Amino acid sequence: MFDFMKGLVSGIVITFSFLLFMGMSENDKTDKILLDIQNNIINIESDVYRMSEKGVECIGSVRCGGGFIDNVEQEVDCK
Repeated sequence: MFDFMKGLVSGIVITFSFLLFMGMSENDKTDKILLDIQNNIINIESDVYRMSEKGVECIGSVRCGGGFIDNVEQEVDCK
């Protein structure tokens, strides 16, 4: 009976340690993805603020390169 309890406790501890180690390595990837999403949201918020500040009305807007164009004098094809 003692060997059974010893094996059971060892198995639980080893399994918990393995899952904890794997979880810690996955958090780095998750943090990077969440940081990228946060940066994208900040960029979108600043662009929307800038557009509303200048009084630009956009039915559909495309972000090319570094930002938005203040006014468009001809048809734009942004790929």
